[in-house]
Amino acid sequence: MKKYFINRREKLIATLPDGCVALLFSGVKKTMSNDLFYPFVVNKNFYYLTGINEDNCIYMLVKGESIFKELFFTEQRSKEKEKWIGERLKKEDIEEISGLSSVYSLNDFETVLSSYLNSNNAFGEIDAIYLDQDKSNPFDSLDKIYEKKIKNKYPNLFVRNIYNNIAKLRLIKDDFEIENIVKAISITKCGIYEMMKNSKKCNYEYEVEAYYDFVLKSNNTIPSFKTICASEINSTILHYEENNCEIKDDSLILCDLGSLVNNYASDISRTFPKTGKFSDLQKKLYNVVLNTNKACINLLKPGVSRNEYETLARDTLASGLLNLGIIKEKDEIDKYYYHSVGHMLGLDVHDIGKFDEFKEGMVVTCEPGIYIPELKIGIRIEDDILITKNGNVNLSRDIIKEICDIEELMNS
Repeated sequence: MKKYFINRREKLIATLPDGCVALLFSGVKKTMSNDLFYPFVVNKNFYYLTGINEDNCIYMLVKGESIFKELFFTEQRSKEKEKWIGERLKKEDIEEISGLSSVYSLNDFETVLSSYLNSNNAFGEIDAIYLDQDKSNPFDSLDKIYEKKIKNKYPNLFVRNIYNNIAKLRLIKDDFEIENIVKAISITKCGIYEMMKNSKKCNYEYEVEAYYDFVLKSNNTIPSFKTICASEINSTILHYEENNCEIKDDSLILCDLGSLVNNYASDISRTFPKTGKFSDLQKKLYNVVLNTNKACINLLKPGVSRNEYETLARDTLASGLLNLGIIKEKDEIDKYYYHSVGHMLGLDVHDIGKFDEFKEGMVVTCEPGIYIPELKIGIRIEDDILITKNGNVNLSRDIIKEICDIEELMNS
């Protein structure tokens, strides 16, 4: 496993100039109340480069001309504290996971950093320090806090952002990433099937959701985002998350959900009838979305632009609703379809990285949908797609989405 993290760091190092230091922080636990903490979520760029999933860690890179050094700093936990919250990874564990052998106590970080910034050494003069700064994050992250400290202590040092360097690397998935996404999808599949098979006896959305939660817990994982389990008018709200309303027998249930494996996410949407039988109108509307899903997946390959992808989804949905008489003009589709047809998938459900056209190794979602409040019907069908050299592979192809297959499973 560590070969993947070593390879990623080598690629990152190649993007950086000589005479720099790069710092990435794993993050800290956030206080919920008093002595309660929110579940720790590691900084995804830090994890991408190290594979370490612990708080209070720092990855440090020093790069000179034709030479570089990697260092790892981690909190040293007292024996007394270990009695309450357990042991941390040891040096040999960190090296086995990440391939990083120079492991230090977090208490030594400031001293070690100063030794590279204040004196001439084998790496030459250091004139820039790179921090991982996500500009979309409104909170004072460790990187923003540390930027202030550096500017005060080292005013002649340039502070630069390494975020985009890593984002470009994360666009293309390696075998380890694809393997974990596939595992996450397989767990999601089992959860969806349990929801479908048991929805008849459920009266509320949260009861249906509970079947999904049980499968995830049974596989020692958690949702990759807050599960959407929506019926009737709720299914027309894109990010409805309350999942607390009664489900009427003639209602469709729209589920948008995923799971995490080694921090890699799945993101799947399926829509099915509560009683296991689609009405005629539900079938017609469902097939508009299904045909769009299939057409868009068929389009995906290297060289296809994001604009082509989005345009095909919009046009196919519009054509379907025109044929059904739901809309009279093509542009009316904006009333019933108002989101992108897909996004990148990986360590983040909406994974980072900007691009204009698809490339081999990308993983993208395909999630067309229509939302008609006056009919209290929302339908979304979402798959996770790997772009390959000559086309694509639907990683979630084994999760049923044909009407006949859904009805058969729900009534078997």
